[in-house]
Amino acid sequence: AFEFDAYLKSEQLRSSALEGRHIVSNVLKIILKNATGSSSLSQPLTPDLLRNIFSYYGERSLLEDNLLVDEMIAAAASYGSEGGGNGGVFVAFRTPTLNVDTFLH
Repeated sequence: AFEFDAYLKSEQLRSSALEGRHIVSNVLKIILKNATGSSSLSQPLTPDLLRNIFSYYGERSLLEDNLLVDEMIAAAASYGSEGGGNGGVFVAFRTPTLNVDTFLH
């Protein structure tokens, strides 16, 4: 019975996590649709995209915060590399895509 209880709990956690990703995906699509007119989750994460989002939601002070914008893009670009970085190895910067994973990161 214990093994079955553990299995049920793991399935409930997995289901909850998938439901959470679905909710985040829907919220992100709404944000993108409002700010850009497109709900595509494959848009490049650029300074212009972030500023469009900030502007739509009335975050005027963030529009001019270049450091914040750069840090947000750098954090998204580092998503998926070990330890949040490249282990000390330089890798050419790539423009990340705004999707559920980079949004959560």
